[in-house]
Amino acid sequence: MKTPANTTQLDFDEEDFLYNYRVWDSAVAIQLARLHNIALDEQQWTIIYALRNHYLSYGTIPLQRHICQINKMNNNCIDMIFDQHGIEAWRIAGLPDPGEEIKAYL
Repeated sequence: MKTPANTTQLDFDEEDFLYNYRVWDSAVAIQLARLHNIALDEQQWTIIYALRNHYLSYGTIPLQRHICQINKMNNNCIDMIFDQHGIEAWRIAGLPDPGEEIKAYL
């Protein structure tokens, strides 16, 4: 993946995951979303921030339905809101590659 315009020091792995999740901010998320032809709406932002907060707090990937429930959304909200399901949200949230087994659940 190309480094988004107007950003610096963004390095991605071969599957488009950001290597250093600490360089992420909302501007990076917008640029990553644009690279995937996504215009982020309020629900998507809610999911992205919830994923980041969980990962930064616990160092793990949350259950998708938990993210939906704590935000008072349908249990399948991530699948309904993001075309590529949780993996797309995870990438836009700037989080590192979760590994092959976990990707199957995202």
